[in-house]
Amino acid sequence: MAAAPQTVLVVEDEASIASFVAAYLKNAGYTVRTTASG
Repeated sequence: MAAAPQTVLVVEDEASIASFVAAYLKNAGYTVRTTASG
């Protein structure tokens, strides 16, 4: 049985940075959630 992917929460108010980081992490195999504030 395969392990479930790890989930990362990206908190960043700059949309372009959040998008870049999320894409990088998704490419690395993570499930990614983003938000502009915590």
